[in-house]
Amino acid sequence: MNRFSKKQLTLLLTITIAGVIWSVIFHHPLVIGFLPGYLILVYLSKRNKQYFKQIFQISIRGIYKTRIVILILSLVSFLLPSWYLSGTIDQMVKIALYLINPHYFYLLTFVTAMVFSMLLGTTVGTLSAIGIPILGTAVVLNLPTEVVAGALVSGSFVGDRTSPFSSAHQLLAHTLELPVKRQWNAMIPTTVMAVVLSLLFYGALDFFSATKINSTVSLQWSELTLLKFIPPMILLLLVMFRFSIIYAFLLSIVSAAFISILNGESVSELALVFWNGIEGLGGGFLNMYELLLFLALAGA
Repeated sequence: MNRFSKKQLTLLLTITIAGVIWSVIFHHPLVIGFLPGYLILVYLSKRNKQYFKQIFQISIRGIYKTRIVILILSLVSFLLPSWYLSGTIDQMVKIALYLINPHYFYLLTFVTAMVFSMLLGTTVGTLSAIGIPILGTAVVLNLPTEVVAGALVSGSFVGDRTSPFSSAHQLLAHTLELPVKRQWNAMIPTTVMAVVLSLLFYGALDFFSATKINSTVSLQWSELTLLKFIPPMILLLLVMFRFSIIYAFLLSIVSAAFISILNGESVSELALVFWNGIEGLGGGFLNMYELLLFLALAGA
């Protein structure tokens, strides 16, 4: 087999990058923009005296190597809907709003968003779950919503980048063929630095804020049940005891689905939200399959 020439490599990279940029600009699935680059790669490989059977086998091996991250992302798409139907997310939001002291609103908003994002592993899911309730509370308390929104987004990105449950975190580790633990350890210094600076920044905003507030958000403790805490507890405990993250996601989803059925949801309703996701919150296989196809093609 001959090596690709510089001209061939330039052509391959140009078409691949142009296709991806086209997909982003015109909001088309990444898999469509990536496909021309793959076809050019097949064509160049064929010209370099490789048989189609060899190319096909190599592509299948590449897809097989990405199977773990594809499976993890598939499970991620079911996590948010299952937690939503079980009442877990609603209960977590109520507790978060209750614990946010108005005198430290910016700081605790950042911390709350960070904790949610570390649990959910997604910026969009975190902002969808707690963004509106916290912003609504800020409006009632006459706090500047721009600053509150900044604290929400800042905290949400901590988990999206660092959480072991984050699809982006898992994708990066498997793409670079790094152990997730090693990647997480490498991210700790910059994560700690960013979190500390953010805590100081939002803490200073609270301290120097001229607005003094006495209002608090009430919480009926009778509304809370230990049962709804089971899905996140399972997820955290299994990861802490170093079980496979696939089993952690799977058991958390199954427990949430079981709680949903106890709450009166039907199996057909569960299947529907697993497929379509929750409006305004996200999740669902329908919102993830294009990314899964892209990953499979990238592996090929």
